[in-house]
Amino acid sequence: MTRALRVGLTGTPGTGKTSITRVLSELALTRSVSDLADERGFLGLSEHEEGIREIDIDNLVSSLEEEWVTEPDGLTIVEGHLAHHLPCDAMVVLRCDPDILRSRLEKRGYAEKKINDNVEWELMGSMWNEREENDVPWTEFDCSDSEASDIAKSIVEWLGSEMPTTQSSMVVDWVSGKEGF
Repeated sequence: MTRALRVGLTGTPGTGKTSITRVLSELALTRSVSDLADERGFLGLSEHEEGIREIDIDNLVSSLEEEWVTEPDGLTIVEGHLAHHLPCDAMVVLRCDPDILRSRLEKRGYAEKKINDNVEWELMGSMWNEREENDVPWTEFDCSDSEASDIAKSIVEWLGSEMPTTQSSMVVDWVSGKEGF
């Protein structure tokens, strides 16, 4: 993989972004959205509930649009649940079965409200709901029962291809697979 691209790696918390980014760090420069925001002064100083520092995503995007007009030196992966807002060349959305996601978030010690909010967001289609229509290719991977190394390999294969965009009819639909829906 020698393509010079900025790739957003996004997904609901608990889908595997950090684990997969660790694997991809052997092949690419990796950055987090929060680090980019902090470096540019767009990470809030005050912590909200549960220790979350708010990111000024609009100003971060404006800053990066100006900076990222040139091609990167190589493959760069930008990881974070807000990465889909950034001016990347391609977008990878990680998904996870809501029951598995709930279990992962419980193990992290998340508050019940935060767990429910994230599980609901995943059920609703996550980042696909905020996708802007443009020429940036998007794809998704189901990380429910897969190893980070396997997903990373699939991402690299997709990036090495013509990067077909996943069609909306192919997007994971957790709701239709659940009883009672």
